[in-house]
Amino acid sequence: MTAVLLFFFALSLPAFPDSLTEARDWEKKSDYPRALESYRTWLTGNPASPEFRRILLQAARLCPDPGSAAALLDEFLPRAPRGEAAGILAEKASYLEVRGDYAEAQAVMEEAARRSDGEESLHHLLRSAELLLETGDLDRSMEQARAVAGGSSQPALKRRAIFHLARLFAATGDLSEACRLAAALLEEGARHRGDEAILLFLFETAGRLGQESRKKAALDRLAAEYPESPEYRLARLAAGSPSGVKPFPSPSSLLSPPAEGSPPAAGAGKAAVPESGVPAASAPQIPWAVQTGSFSVRENAEYMVLDLKKAGFPAEIREETRPGGNRMHKVVVPLPPDARTDQGTQNLLIRLKERGIEGFLIFPP
Repeated sequence: MTAVLLFFFALSLPAFPDSLTEARDWEKKSDYPRALESYRTWLTGNPASPEFRRILLQAARLCPDPGSAAALLDEFLPRAPRGEAAGILAEKASYLEVRGDYAEAQAVMEEAARRSDGEESLHHLLRSAELLLETGDLDRSMEQARAVAGGSSQPALKRRAIFHLARLFAATGDLSEACRLAAALLEEGARHRGDEAILLFLFETAGRLGQESRKKAALDRLAAEYPESPEYRLARLAAGSPSGVKPFPSPSSLLSPPAEGSPPAAGAGKAAVPESGVPAASAPQIPWAVQTGSFSVRENAEYMVLDLKKAGFPAEIREETRPGGNRMHKVVVPLPPDARTDQGTQNLLIRLKERGIEGFLIFPP
């Protein structure tokens, strides 16, 4: 009789939602701290769930800043089911990029490549190569990009790797090879995602070589096929502009087109969008500067600062010690406090671009 009474008493109690349901309810109410707390509770109790990675990435999206999102992913990474670690590491790298921790993001992305297989590994390896270019390690970037170009069976990923090689040749001064590779990618006939970025690169590189007919052809094709693209706008602004300093080119979001069908990769130069495809629920970070170069030799950085100042930009050098002890000298152009807006940052990037200067945004830690 007691058991029966207890049974009916239990039935009369209100049904309490599980932590995952609670998290989603709090999220609908825009109470993100409580939603995050409930997601953490669910993640702690369900490490073997096939939904673990998806829920973890959803929780990271609700973190108040990129640093805490990366820390959350790092905390739960050891509990992730086997085979999910690489994707979580790649997502962590995207948040580190948003913070401007490019060297650390590269190391994490390289670890993701080691912990995955096949085409997934090559996707991560190419992103590692792109980040190595940003940190100035051209030799390793070249090695990894060649491995992807030679090992991938996916045409889109192979194109992206070849385009990255073209950028590396431009960075090392081999403009003829850079131009040849970019032109070869555009001669395949069919249009591909990211062709507008390659056309802008070809427009710039051909111009530096004095190949005016090829430069004009690239501009004409941008006008005909991508008239509304930011690449065409930048090329049109640069056409006829006086050429200024030609710095070590850092890949921007325009020059890092995502491969067709590839996992999302955080574009250099802009705040990364996590795998969920939705930006963090907190207020967006505001960049404080644009980085225009990264050098292992301080003298080279000083030359760039001098040229930038002559062009009217308040450039300065920021030093960073990379893992392994190597010191990098980064050239940055700070944004005035009243210009740290979307319009202000866009204006500075375009002003730099008009003078042949590549740059990408740096966000506060």
